[in-house]
Amino acid sequence: MEKRIKRPAGLTALFWRYLITTSAVILLLAVLWWMGLTILMQMKFVYPASTAADGVDNLISSLTAGTLTPEEIPYYYRWAVFDSGHQLIDAGNMNERRLAYAKSALAGDSAGQGIFYTQYHRIAKLSENRFCVVQYDYSMPYGMKTLQERLPEFQTCALLVLLVCCLGAGTLLTRHFAGLLRRDADLLTSAAQTIARQRLDEPLNGQARVREFGDTLASMDKLRASLAQSLKDQWAMEQQRRLELAALTHDLKTPLTVISGNAELLEEDVLNPTQKEMVETILRSAVRMQEYLVQLRAMTSPEGMAE
Repeated sequence: MEKRIKRPAGLTALFWRYLITTSAVILLLAVLWWMGLTILMQMKFVYPASTAADGVDNLISSLTAGTLTPEEIPYYYRWAVFDSGHQLIDAGNMNERRLAYAKSALAGDSAGQGIFYTQYHRIAKLSENRFCVVQYDYSMPYGMKTLQERLPEFQTCALLVLLVCCLGAGTLLTRHFAGLLRRDADLLTSAAQTIARQRLDEPLNGQARVREFGDTLASMDKLRASLAQSLKDQWAMEQQRRLELAALTHDLKTPLTVISGNAELLEEDVLNPTQKEMVETILRSAVRMQEYLVQLRAMTSPEGMAE
C-alpha cells in the first residue's frame, strides 16, 4: 500500500485551527479552575460566595433577639455600632471607607454600589437604642479567620490565576503557530537567497507546512530550474558560436598566408611605381588581417572564454 502524503494545510485552515485550539485550551483551563474551586470549597479552605448572604437573616435575628453580640459576628461580615443619632459607638472591623458606607446605609442611601462590586447592608436594632450595621458582599471568604485577615481576597486571586493561565496558554499556542509560519518564511527567504547567489544547480530543499507557502516555494523552484536551463542553453550557444568563430579563423589563416606570400614574391620583382604601390597595399592589408586573426584567436581561446 502506498503511503499517503499529507497535504499541507492552508492559511485559512491554520487560522481556524489556532482559534479552535486556543478556545479549547482556555475552556479546559476554565473547567479545571472551576474543579479546583469546588475541591477547595469541599475541603473548607474557602466558602461559597453566597455564604454571607445566606446567613445574614439568621444573623440579624440573633442580634435583634440579643442571643448574639456584635463581637461574636462571623469574621466574613463587617460590622459597626451606632446610636440613635447615627453617631459611631464601636467601629468594629470597619475602616474609614466602609464606615462611610455604613453611615449612608443608616441614612437610607445606597452605598458601596458599583458596576462590578456591590456591598450590602443590614441593620439590626440592639438594646439601649443602638443599631448594628452589618456589611457583606458576594465574595468567597477563606475558611479561617487568620487567612481572611492576612491573605488577599481569594476571589480576586483565583481570577488572576485563571487569567495568567489563559494568557500563558495563549502565548504558547501563538508562539507555536507563529513558529510554523516563521519556518515557512525562512524557507522562502533561503530559496530567494539561493537564486540571488545564482546557485541554480542546487534544488530548493525543505517542505512547507502551509499550502500557500508550499505553492510559492514550488514556483520558485520551477523558476530556478527554468533559469538554470536557460543559462545552460545560452552557454551552449555561446560555446557553439566560439567554436564556429575559431574554425572560421583557422580557415582564413591559410588563404591569408598564401596572399601574403605571393605579395612578398611580387615585391621582389621589378615593378613600376603603380604596381609597387598596389603590392604594398596588399601587404599592409594582409598584416592587418593577421592582427585581426590574432585577436579572434585570443577571443576564442580557453583563456579568452574564461574571461
